[in-house]
Amino acid sequence: MADRPEFTIVDLRSGRGLGGHCFDYLVALKAAFADREIAIIAPFVGPDAAPNNRLTVYVRGFFAYRRAIADRGIGLVHNSSLNDYICLALAALLTRPSRRGFCMMMLYRDPSISSFGAGSERLNRATIWLISKMIRGGVLRPMSDSPLVLEHWLEATATSAGYVVPTPPLPTAEGDEQEVGSTLVLPAGASPLFVIPGRMRAEKGAASYAVVVEAVLEGFPAGVIVLQAAADDEVSAEALATLRKKFGDNPRLVLLEGHLSADDYRTLLAAADVAVLPYDTAAYGAGSSGVVGDALASGAIVVASPIEWIRLEHGDDPRVVLLDDPGSVESVGAALKDATTRSENAAPASDSSAEFAARWNEAVSRAIGD
Repeated sequence: MADRPEFTIVDLRSGRGLGGHCFDYLVALKAAFADREIAIIAPFVGPDAAPNNRLTVYVRGFFAYRRAIADRGIGLVHNSSLNDYICLALAALLTRPSRRGFCMMMLYRDPSISSFGAGSERLNRATIWLISKMIRGGVLRPMSDSPLVLEHWLEATATSAGYVVPTPPLPTAEGDEQEVGSTLVLPAGASPLFVIPGRMRAEKGAASYAVVVEAVLEGFPAGVIVLQAAADDEVSAEALATLRKKFGDNPRLVLLEGHLSADDYRTLLAAADVAVLPYDTAAYGAGSSGVVGDALASGAIVVASPIEWIRLEHGDDPRVVLLDDPGSVESVGAALKDATTRSENAAPASDSSAEFAARWNEAVSRAIGD
């Protein structure tokens, strides 16, 4: 078929207000694949976007995947969720094996972490079973920006076809679904400025946020801490309530409500001296952290819990300070002081988009050739 694309990007998340800068990632992939013939199916993006409801997600998702893998086609999914696994399984089931292609699908968590079933352990096990069955059947080829996560999936499914891809570059202005420019107003004269970027979740250490805030307020008389107050689960909602109760009247704590646009997110990280990420190492597992790459690309020093991916990728990086105990004000305070000393000699902001494009194109070329 002469006009057939090399592969089709399927994106069921962008445009649905789910956070995580999904649309920014789609924009980065479009730029990375600018020299290739690709198709993009993103039914919830643009002026003709489909209604955002559960029925539409599954109907549009099914037809998107059916189209992507038809005639031995290749799909690429950079931000997968339960919707994607179910829609891909149905599309594969209703496509003749002789004409069925496969999807390269991003997996952010290893199969030992209960994060696939929306809080239900039974659904979690069923989802992991479905993913594993599709991997073994060749319908789903796993990708991950964490080599550890990919290794765990390949071991669990006794397969070898998988791909390591880079974390996305810092979102650009073109990544905003509505280009309104940055409206973020940050405190003037903060020295230093600490930020806790990203949505609040239990695995991201929301329970330790109050400890980090206390360490900043006690240890840095002119310091200010800014964090995104977007609670996504019960643990983070409780943590946010604690922050408001203990520090709500303190002008040196700034709570940013809701999801940040690409412009506001970039502005926040560009202003930061130190980005603090007190992850719950047990709950986070072997997954990567895109926020770490964003903060480093912006020129900030990162203080983070020693999750497996950070130890593997940044264990010897002088721009990263590992937290000994995110639950101790004394331990966090010592790490923050170390980080502020390092920030005086921090590297300038950098652009990782060229490396991102090269590594993604290499992974896709391998998949096409396999």
